[in-house]
Amino acid sequence: MHSSPFGNMSIEPMLGIDIKGIGTRSSIWQILEAFVTQTEGLASRVSFGPSGAILMTTIPGDPNSGAFYLYDNKAQSFSSLAFDNQEYFNASWFDIVMCAYDLHMLIDIPLVIGKKPVAQHNQQRHHRGYSNSNRSNQTQTRSALTA
Repeated sequence: MHSSPFGNMSIEPMLGIDIKGIGTRSSIWQILEAFVTQTEGLASRVSFGPSGAILMTTIPGDPNSGAFYLYDNKAQSFSSLAFDNQEYFNASWFDIVMCAYDLHMLIDIPLVIGKKPVAQHNQQRHHRGYSNSNRSNQTQTRSALTA
């Protein structure tokens, strides 16, 4: 039986978060930078897809305080990703968590939080040549957000 390394994952919408200075024409970079600034964290890692981004932030000075967030382009909202057996992560675990939970599925296709992606997309994704190794060019570091 296959088990996930950090237990079950849940997506928890962040209600009531209002990111100051962001409008409908803001770029994804501006949105992520504003979110990180407002939460007083550091953007440790980020991965982009057509429907959003997965962001890992840490507390300045504490590399083992990483938390995962999902930005949904369509809903223009953030959600936190919670794991049953692990509350915080080191930035070096980003790729492990992304692969173990196939988090690219959340940003590769349009998604309404709380609903599962269509299974047919999994087949199309593999036929289009996507693999985790092809994703390294879409994963950025904190320096890209502050550049």
